[in-house]
Amino acid sequence: MPPFAPYRQGGAPDMLDIAEGAFQLLCRESGPLRIHGDVLGYGLPSRPISLAELRLVLCHPAIGHPVRDAVWRPSIRQARAHGDIWITGCIGLALPVLRRLSARLCRTPADAADVTAEVVVAFTRALRRVNLDRPRLTLQLYRATRTVCARPATARPGTSPTSPFAFDAAAGHPDLLLTRAAARGVISHADARLIGVTRLESVPLRTVAEDLAVPYDVLRRRRAAAETRLRTAILKGRLRAA
Repeated sequence: MPPFAPYRQGGAPDMLDIAEGAFQLLCRESGPLRIHGDVLGYGLPSRPISLAELRLVLCHPAIGHPVRDAVWRPSIRQARAHGDIWITGCIGLALPVLRRLSARLCRTPADAADVTAEVVVAFTRALRRVNLDRPRLTLQLYRATRTVCARPATARPGTSPTSPFAFDAAAGHPDLLLTRAAARGVISHADARLIGVTRLESVPLRTVAEDLAVPYDVLRRRRAAAETRLRTAILKGRLRAA
């Protein structure tokens, strides 16, 4: 698969598209997302293996849970120890499953981007909570993600996902991050307010669109484009506090 090849065709990129682009970049020959085959065992090549290559291995129907756990266990440990790069690696490793889960949870095409963002956030949290001493880590991750996303919105603290902010705690509090992003020209001040209101204050995007007399799809694409720029800046470390 070439770098930045999307799993989904058409429309503005969602959080999984963005994660996939970063994943492919980080899995290039000089990229950091590699695990040595000697650590993994199970007859895998005795060399550093990229997570993109390991994802192809895990997608084979003949691969059992012991091999899957052997790949997931060090990946999750790296994500917990080193943060955003390996979290992106884990999202990329799980992307086929996360894409299917997002499709199952989505009720209307207009809500697809928000549902996908919520799935990414829930999965990121699950990485910190699964028990690495128990088997079937893939199933643990899937169930933890699905359980959070399947709850009614009224039962969840903070009904909107904070997807652009879930990858890098070092970037700071979301409000401060948005202010920093606008000040550094990553996104406009208006887009920072839009993301803040709809993602952090849980105001529905449709309500904001009606208040601004802007078509919903136009505002949704505008927010998605701004979040893409924001996500890229976070991954590149451009928004860390000075």
